[in-house]
Amino acid sequence: MTKKLFYRISLSLQLLLLIASFGLQYFSVKKMGMMRYMVYINSELQQNYPVNSIRYAIIAVLSVLALASVAAFAAAKKRDAQSVMALPMLYLQLILTAAAIVFALAFSPQSYRSYFFTAPLLALIALIQEINFLANLKR
Repeated sequence: MTKKLFYRISLSLQLLLLIASFGLQYFSVKKMGMMRYMVYINSELQQNYPVNSIRYAIIAVLSVLALASVAAFAAAKKRDAQSVMALPMLYLQLILTAAAIVFALAFSPQSYRSYFFTAPLLALIALIQEINFLANLKR
């Protein structure tokens, strides 16, 4: 019962984060004040932080976690301790991780105004799904 509750809460959190990321991009393109703020924040973040190093570190962490989830699934399958939902959750987790990595590599702050807000939100969605997957595996 607690696993179902945890899964529903985390799924609703993932959906809210996804809606927030699309909302940020929509308003950063449609509203001039939001666009100016995004341009200002983008320039401030690029000047004050090593953005490329942080981006590649997040990509590395997401990749390692994806490989760890595949290894955990293989170990659970070997000892016959996986649940029915483990394989679809693994696929979803790998798709979300791939989407976050592709977004981080394919876009830039110049081409996607809310890049510095959307990329961490997508990485957080993938991380929440990783936690869901690991919590769903039977020990």
